[in-house]
Amino acid sequence: MVEIRKCTTKEEYDWIVGQMENNSGIKEVFKYNIDRLKSSSIATIVTYNSIPIGFIYIAHEFSDERIGFVDMGIISDKRGYGYGKEALDMFLNKTKNIDMFLIAEIKEKNDVAKRSLNKYEHIYDKDDLSFYLLNRSVEELKEEGLYDKLINHLNSERLSSKDLVKSLY
Repeated sequence: MVEIRKCTTKEEYDWIVGQMENNSGIKEVFKYNIDRLKSSSIATIVTYNSIPIGFIYIAHEFSDERIGFVDMGIISDKRGYGYGKEALDMFLNKTKNIDMFLIAEIKEKNDVAKRSLNKYEHIYDKDDLSFYLLNRSVEELKEEGLYDKLINHLNSERLSSKDLVKSLY
């Protein structure tokens, strides 16, 4: 049975960081995004039969706090069973009352994630990334005056921790 629970202890955050740094299939995407976890307003552990199998959190990299980026990782041997899709649905249900537009960013080659997100509104593509709006409509994003700001942000040089580390050496 898949469940999600809010991270409340240092050990739980350390488990997520460990997956981001060491788990094949997760580290390739998240190794340099630990700063995004640190900026998160909500972080959860995904469990299957009470065993941690992944994480979901809302990262803030945009100047307007009304936009959050949902980052998610499921350990490689638990992928392909629908656990991530089920966990994301639970997460969105638990966060449905927050006053924020939630954006998912996926690699274009991630066919499993694309199939899981096909019920959400695709809003933009840039390079090898696709962006989906998970909890509201693009029309609402435009009405709030955030759509063009978001697209400008996505087109800017979004300095990642990886780029920052590279620039120091």
